[in-house]
Amino acid sequence: ASLANAGTVDADLYAKNSGESMLLAAKCLWLKSKFPDAWTRAMPETEAFVAGSAIAQKKFEMFKTRFAAK
Repeated sequence: ASLANAGTVDADLYAKNSGESMLLAAKCLWLKSKFPDAWTRAMPETEAFVAGSAIAQKKFEMFKTRFAAK
């Protein structure tokens, strides 16, 4: 996500083709909610990218929904 944040890679292209980073960021948020004292890892570059991309926001919400069902 840092490449897209820096403008090195087209943001829409990255959002359409980089589900893995959004999946891992969603998993980190889920783990933080379940184990707040034990899990402190975050993915700030991905979270910043998601905040600025409507395409990425839709993907990220889909992944968050999957973890919420668990």
